[in-house]
Amino acid sequence: MQDSALNKHSKLVYAYLVTFGNSAFPGRDKICSDLKIGSATFTKSINELVDHGYLTILKNRSSGRFTNYTYIINTFIDKS
Repeated sequence: MQDSALNKHSKLVYAYLVTFGNSAFPGRDKICSDLKIGSATFTKSINELVDHGYLTILKNRSSGRFTNYTYIINTFIDKS
């Protein structure tokens, strides 16, 4: 929350995702609805969190088809 490189929406998305731990996450539509943000803002925020090392995204597949994402909350961020 103290990283001035992140915008306020990225901090909001991060705080929301942290409440789930590293287990299961709702889909994008529910996250956007709960946070009252648009999908473009969500995507920009997720990308910013990945770019700054706060999140890692796993794309899950079943039978070769995309099913959902798992967001890994990175607990150690090297800012050196």
